[in-house]
Amino acid sequence: MRPSAAPEAAPGRVRWAAPVAANLALGFVFVVPLLLTLLFLVNYPLAWLGLTQREPTENDGPGVWVFALALVWTFFGLLWWLVNLGVGRLTGLRGRRYWWVVAGLPLLPSLVMSPLSNGPWTVLTWLP
Repeated sequence: MRPSAAPEAAPGRVRWAAPVAANLALGFVFVVPLLLTLLFLVNYPLAWLGLTQREPTENDGPGVWVFALALVWTFFGLLWWLVNLGVGRLTGLRGRRYWWVVAGLPLLPSLVMSPLSNGPWTVLTWLP
């Protein structure tokens, strides 16, 4: 390698690009189960404890919510698992470290976008 040539990226770091990108993309899908879970908690357990008030038009009962949450979380869990199983095999990344990293990455888009009160697209108005 010539001294003036740019250093090449480490193969280990390049292999992590696909899992990081895939799980950050899944993080935007992850907002749906999180929001539904929050709505369930606000309308039922927290309202029963007197910490919040129920939505006045909510009259379906908790059974419908539990069923819907089970379906949504099962769908997202299977989607997350299949995507990460495939990406892990393609990149050759395996083991405990891989699964811990990809388990936490879908939370990042939710954590970054939640403080934005008018939604994530208001960020685009900040650009010149």
